[in-house]
Amino acid sequence: MVWVSIYCFFYVLVWGFRNRKKKAVICDVLNVSACLGALAAARMLGLRCAGVMTDMLGIGVSNNRMSNANDKVSFAMRMNRLYLGHFTHYVFLTEQMNDEVNINRCPYIVMEGLVDADVIPPKISEKEFPRVVLYAGGLYERYGLKTLTDAFMSADLEDTELWLYGSGSFVDELSSYQLKDSRIKYKGIHPNDEVFRAEQKAVLLVNPRPTGEEYAKYSFPSKNMEYMVSGTPVLTTKLPGMPVEYYPHVYLFDSGENAGDFAEVLRRVLSQPAEELEAKGKEACEWVLAKKNNITQTARIIELLEN
Repeated sequence: MVWVSIYCFFYVLVWGFRNRKKKAVICDVLNVSACLGALAAARMLGLRCAGVMTDMLGIGVSNNRMSNANDKVSFAMRMNRLYLGHFTHYVFLTEQMNDEVNINRCPYIVMEGLVDADVIPPKISEKEFPRVVLYAGGLYERYGLKTLTDAFMSADLEDTELWLYGSGSFVDELSSYQLKDSRIKYKGIHPNDEVFRAEQKAVLLVNPRPTGEEYAKYSFPSKNMEYMVSGTPVLTTKLPGMPVEYYPHVYLFDSGENAGDFAEVLRRVLSQPAEELEAKGKEACEWVLAKKNNITQTARIIELLEN
């Protein structure tokens, strides 16, 4: 860690000294070793230095901040707090991060992610039959998987199956669910391209992640963007870290987050004609590719630093 910090300090010092007026430093806030050196050199030279923050160090996927972190993680957290407020600009994953971190009210933007501008919008894929409601990601109860599975069983959706891709502790419970309801299918772990093709052939992609836990304020699942690019409509909880501009382009679990509420929304969404569902997915794909691609998002960072 010490050698990385020293290297980054001298590298930025030499690099920035040559033409400091036209240069800026962009740091991954979570890379403690690099930040300590690079930020120190940038401040010494008066360079603009933007901190890109994709996560809150010390806040995990439980309701509480980490209290039992090991010595190495605890030291990293202390160092992170030491320099966190000293950037000149910020790129945050969610608006709530700004409230927590940006004590000096420096210029910032919120960038919840990006997609590849070179991705060609998919044509309408031939859908599976029976219809497939699909979830791909971490299979944990705290991610809402138990609620989703219970909701699917009680929704009594005709000619519809629930497919689950990924790994996690909830996999152990899935076997009992599959015995109760043969429409629930655990698909295991597959390469991303295979999962993406399955997403294209599904009728609905779901993200049931609970909104009440503290970490939800500081996270935006990249899975939502992957879902949208597939061209299949997305049904998600109203995550506090999700900008409202996404709302018109997805379906929302908006009546509550228990199994009964989820079941009601699943029935309502899947009762729509296939043409309407396909149009919703196509529109979401076009929007995310146009507004959230790597070129437009990079341009926002450049504009932030220039202005």
